[in-house]
Amino acid sequence: MFTPIKESLNPFLFLVGCPRSGTTLLTRIIDAHQDIAMMHAEQHWIPRFFLKQIGVTAEGTATPALITELFKDPKFSKIDFELSQLETLINGNTSYSDFVRGIFDLYGKAQDKSRVGEKTPGNDLHIPVLHGLWPNTKIIHLIRDGRDVCLSAIHWKKSEKLKQRFRVWRENPVIGAAYWWRWHVQSGRRAGAVLGTDLYYEIRYEDLVHKPEEECRKLCSFLEVEYSPRMPLFHEGKTKLREGRDAKHAWIGITPGLRDWRRDMAPDDVGLFEAAAGDTLLRFGYELGSSNRRTDIADRIQTLKKIFAEDAQSKIRFLPDDW
Repeated sequence: MFTPIKESLNPFLFLVGCPRSGTTLLTRIIDAHQDIAMMHAEQHWIPRFFLKQIGVTAEGTATPALITELFKDPKFSKIDFELSQLETLINGNTSYSDFVRGIFDLYGKAQDKSRVGEKTPGNDLHIPVLHGLWPNTKIIHLIRDGRDVCLSAIHWKKSEKLKQRFRVWRENPVIGAAYWWRWHVQSGRRAGAVLGTDLYYEIRYEDLVHKPEEECRKLCSFLEVEYSPRMPLFHEGKTKLREGRDAKHAWIGITPGLRDWRRDMAPDDVGLFEAAAGDTLLRFGYELGSSNRRTDIADRIQTLKKIFAEDAQSKIRFLPDDW
């Protein structure tokens, strides 16, 4: 049973990564641990409300307006909190960090678990904000081969939004996806290097699906919790939650090869992706697969890189120094 603790452990962890990297799978694996609850809906508002001072004063104090805005958020509403529960978290001098901590504690109490984490792909761009608000929280950065991320992203239902935001996506989705992936993974690693190995942990999707027990044991060691054999078996006893195109993948077990750029990606697209992000692939331990280095488009690639950088920075989002 859940036991109140004098000093909250929460937020216990944030799972981050470039979207389409498999963070849902890792969320379910971690949530299967007997001591850790992962919120079942992505809470994009956590860094955004703080940065934009939505219901938060310039001094970082939570106001009643914050609760009003939260109940307008469709992802937050999936957690099924009552208004009265959140009202008890604000006493007129409550910091934003303590207010969010209280939400995590309430969620943990409902799940009979004292440690609570949250997964939002894209928060690899907000690691400094998360660390600043909760200096002891642990960051898990899931990394996946960018070519597989590209295969998923260009057919993603949100790809139209990416085309609207990034001009490079409109001109060439493969190159756009390459720079988008590069931006995310390098930003995450750059921020993680500042935190150190006690607070920041990288795990490769490919290692997770090929050696699940070994990788789960390593992850538990980082989190300083006892290994749970339930983690690799998270899917047992579960039923499919969705109908339609994605239903077959809703609660299947850990399965290598669901997407493989070597099999599914056109050779010309492999060459384009590696021309834009080959150095980043190598930096993260992935081998290049194209025999065509596309030196013929080197100048255009650099131009598109600058255009992507302009669009990425247009909403006060920063690029890593080694971009």
